[in-house]
Amino acid sequence: MPSHAAGEFLAARVFPQVDEAKMAKSSGEFLRVQSLIDRGYDPLAYRYLCLTAHYRKELNFTWDSLDAATTALGRLRAAAYEWGEPGEVDSAYLERFTEAVNDDLNTARGLAVGWELLKVTCPTVSKKPPCCSLTVCWACVWPSGGQRQ
Repeated sequence: MPSHAAGEFLAARVFPQVDEAKMAKSSGEFLRVQSLIDRGYDPLAYRYLCLTAHYRKELNFTWDSLDAATTALGRLRAAAYEWGEPGEVDSAYLERFTEAVNDDLNTARGLAVGWELLKVTCPTVSKKPPCCSLTVCWACVWPSGGQRQ
């Protein structure tokens, strides 16, 4: 990959849209990692949100989309906790995941393959727990019992 291509990829993710408007310092709509932390969000939830959109498409950031990404990340963490030690790799899923990522870095499709695997191997975690409502359930996100501030 030429060095300018990597720069184009990074630039596409540096300035997402916020509620359908371009993010810019001048408008006051500039999202920083510290602002996520100050609101009690895990920065990895933002990273997960970025992976759900193709890098060539605009990412429209909303707090609702970050809440959904936080919930999804929490379910993935819970599944990893439930799975325990790594076992045998399912070559079919690995091949599909690799194919997705190698197809113009289609991380959204790669995540979909991961969720398919999760539903097969860890069905209790992939379903919405009864304690969750439309907002983020931090008891589900942090199996250790940590709370959002």
